[in-house]
Amino acid sequence: MKGSRAWLVVLMWGLVPVAAGCTADGAARAGSSAGASVTASASPSCARGAIHWVRTTKETELLAVSPVVEVAKTDGKVRFAFSPVRSVTPAVEVNDASVSDGRVFAALARRLDVDASVLRKPSSEQQQTGSEIDFLGAAGRFVEARGADVVRASFTVDCPAANPVHGSVTGYYGSSGASLQCGVDPGKAGGKASWVREAYDMTCGRS
Repeated sequence: MKGSRAWLVVLMWGLVPVAAGCTADGAARAGSSAGASVTASASPSCARGAIHWVRTTKETELLAVSPVVEVAKTDGKVRFAFSPVRSVTPAVEVNDASVSDGRVFAALARRLDVDASVLRKPSSEQQQTGSEIDFLGAAGRFVEARGADVVRASFTVDCPAANPVHGSVTGYYGSSGASLQCGVDPGKAGGKASWVREAYDMTCGRS
């Protein structure tokens, strides 16, 4: 069917002369269409717009925790194996594709005075599989926990001839560790952070 229709159009062009006025009008339309296409493709990019930070928060989140281990005073070094609780995935979310992840991480790194490669550290590199702790002289039921120091920030990006672009970023900037003894309230022992309490409640049970 499509082949017949194409042949009919060619035949009509061959038999019917086109008036000069129509040809000019057609050219004008084509020119108008081409101009619109060029204008759209040349729309201003937000790629180099200034980044303005709206809010930045830092918090340690529990990454992994060990099972409870019974330790005797004569045990000395004790091996703790970690089980993962969660992972942290560095990422940028922004509503304009011209704003690159690399540029956002670089700007955040300057703001925090850290290396951008640290902020973008993959989750697999954050996770620890275990640790060895010297408990010589101590006795009781102990737990080891590891946390990821996480930064989250929201931002806007200046965009030429348009409203500012909005976005958010999550990054990793360090790790933390805690050694907990079941039966000893972590809050009273100085571990008031929520991730420490989470590790204690998960392993030793709520006190």
